[in-house]
Amino acid sequence: MPGAAQTPILDHIVILVSHTVLSGISQHIEGQFTLAPGGNHADGLTTNKLILLSDGVYLEFIAFFDHVDPERRRKHRWGNQKEGTIIDWAFTLPSESDFGAIQQRLADAKLRLSYTDPIPGVARNQMAPSWSGQSARPRMSLAAQ
Repeated sequence: MPGAAQTPILDHIVILVSHTVLSGISQHIEGQFTLAPGGNHADGLTTNKLILLSDGVYLEFIAFFDHVDPERRRKHRWGNQKEGTIIDWAFTLPSESDFGAIQQRLADAKLRLSYTDPIPGVARNQMAPSWSGQSARPRMSLAAQ
């Protein structure tokens, strides 16, 4: 249907864990899931491993290196998040122009959740292909609407 709102497709979920948990994850899931080795992120602060699901969605387990300076970690967008929790997620849309409709649906629902406007971004990981596209961050409002 022309003009119909597109449904976002879940791309991945990011789960923050300790470096110790990340280092031992392979032995705990071997034979149960498909594990991609992941790698170190370009910022030198974090590393990851990916669990690939059959529908193309993946779970990204990310950890800060133990040697990271605490102040540098605090300044990272995930540095103050609690380990063992979902800290981020990503959706894919058929077209970048569909994103405004997603923002509007959230506004119309009068939820405390909204998304920032998308900004161009690039992700580089030594073990995976580079990614480029637009990225928007979720925001929670403390005030009821």
